[in-house]
Amino acid sequence: MALLGLGLSISPASLNPVSADETRLGDLTIIEPWLKATQSGKPVTGGYLTIRNDGENDDYLLGASAAFSGKTEIHEMKITNDIMQMRPLPEGLSIPAGKTVMLKPGGYHVMFMGLNQPLSEDEDFEVLLDFKHAGSIRVMFEAKHHHGHSQ
Repeated sequence: MALLGLGLSISPASLNPVSADETRLGDLTIIEPWLKATQSGKPVTGGYLTIRNDGENDDYLLGASAAFSGKTEIHEMKITNDIMQMRPLPEGLSIPAGKTVMLKPGGYHVMFMGLNQPLSEDEDFEVLLDFKHAGSIRVMFEAKHHHGHSQ
């Protein structure tokens, strides 16, 4: 639509701005999804995001899937007795009611395995996230070599 005859146009979506870094699914808000950019031939990478649960009931991130990945799992990384251990969470990752859970390097993350293409920096890649109660949502993850001060 033209704005005051000045030739400026705005789309209806811009009247109700939504942060490009946030996506809502029911009581859940998915914040700043990103994944590590890769070189050609690298078979795995990690995906990271923050999930805020504004609801009164716990939910669980059960899994994820993406066209660029042969297999995707939710993983936990922790250090036990000075040994770094990474393991899948087959029951999913708990997103407690009223809490925020960060998936970040060195902690919880989405593990993309069997990559069928390089994930170039500044490109966006679609990932389907599956939650136990909220359902499924497609989210765009931006490929980056680093993210702020988290690495």
